[in-house]
Amino acid sequence: MKRILIVDWDLHHGNGTQHSFYEDPRSSTSRPISIPTTPDGGLQEIGRGDGTGYTVNVPLRTGPGDAEYLRIFRRVLQPLAFEYMPEMVLLSAGFDIYFRDPLGGMKVTPSGFGMMTRVLMDIADECCGGKFAAVLEGGYHLGGLTEGSKVVLNEMSSATRVTEADLRRHESEADASLSRIIDSVVGQIKPYWKCFQ
Repeated sequence: MKRILIVDWDLHHGNGTQHSFYEDPRSSTSRPISIPTTPDGGLQEIGRGDGTGYTVNVPLRTGPGDAEYLRIFRRVLQPLAFEYMPEMVLLSAGFDIYFRDPLGGMKVTPSGFGMMTRVLMDIADECCGGKFAAVLEGGYHLGGLTEGSKVVLNEMSSATRVTEADLRRHESEADASLSRIIDSVVGQIKPYWKCFQ
């Protein structure tokens, strides 16, 4: 495979993944969140050499929940993915953004994990015949890890299916301040992707 979309929704910046593919255009790595206090995961970190434009970081402060994550997925990740046309979608599924996680500070509910999974599966269906895999990462709330994993697996196995109407309704509830962050992210990668021009 020449094009793999790696999505990391874990609270902690996936600096190992970023480092591995930072100069490689074969994998587009998108991290919808990184801890703002870490030296890695900044907006300006978009790859190097042949990999320039293929790393996307969306640094957030504490507080965002289902609607905000969903808007990032729909406004940044989805257009980029549909242009990139990956041959496989890989998810680093960390559950420390769960709303009761004692360390995370985010507000994603089990329903939110299902919605994000649906967006990724829609990308995989559209781009690569449904080739989608998830790798379990961490989380500091056992219930969040259990509930989140179950929702992701249910969506992957078609035991449940989030509808387009549900996605639109929840996305519309995102905090207006998120637009500034999305604009900043798009501004960094716009020169490399026609979908943002």
